[in-house]
Order: sequence, then C-alpha cells, then structure tokens
Amino acid sequence: MCNPQTQKTRREQQRTDTPNKTRHVQMQWWKRNPDRNVDIKTAWRRGVPIGLPNYDCDSARLYAPKSIAILERDGVMTTVLHSDPIEINDDHLHICSHCGLRFEKEDSEEAEEDACHWCNEPHADIQEAARKPLTESPQSGTFVTVSD
Repeated sequence: MCNPQTQKTRREQQRTDTPNKTRHVQMQWWKRNPDRNVDIKTAWRRGVPIGLPNYDCDSARLYAPKSIAILERDGVMTTVLHSDPIEINDDHLHICSHCGLRFEKEDSEEAEEDACHWCNEPHADIQEAARKPLTESPQSGTFVTVSD
C-alpha cells in the first residue's frame, strides 16, 4: 500500500532522482495523457504524493492537471492510472480556490497562503520555448534559440 505520509514531499522528491521508467509505463502515459508537452518524468517531479491503499507500490504521485496517478516500486515507475475511479488517500492535499486542482502546501515561511504550484507553472508556450536548443553566436558570445 502506498502511504503519502511515508513518502517524501514534492520538493524533497524534486531534489532526488526521478524513478526510472519502462517502455510499458511510457506507453501507458502517452495513452492516458494526450498532452505531448509533458513527459512522464516531468509529471512525476511536478506531481504530488498520494496514497493508494488498493495497490502494491512504494510510492505514487498525482499529476493533477490530467488526473493521472503514477505508481513506483523499487525505483521504477510501474503503472499509470486515471485517478478518478480509484481510491486515493489525499487528505494531506489542499484544493486550489483558483484552478480546483489538488496541491501540497509549502512549509516555508516565504510560501504564500494559497501557493498552488499548478497555477504558478509556466504557460505551455514558455515550456515549449525552453525545450528548443541553444547555440552560441560566434560574434557576440551570446546564446540564441535555434529555430525549426
């Protein structure tokens, strides 16, 4: 059983390695998530810890924008499920008053009261631009984006 209280917080998890993925779990991810701008490892890092009492896993993450649960066992992502029909332990999460998604409040003093990381993430256009490779301009020594 996955228990969110024994899992690391989202921020702690981001500081450590993301679990490995198998081809099977990658295919499940693409099947359940039509948004090709978010890969499964990013979804794991951005996701919030949840408990799944009816599943055999070491930890699980909820990627709230698409209501997808990602399960991990022995350092490997094993399963991707739609979270709506399954029992989830998420009592430790809060619901954002702006976007309606579940999020984990930060414990730092600088954190805003309703600091939902889903509302604060960069727009899809910004994320896409960040994926473009940079090359160094020989004249100026500065970096420029490579256009398609």
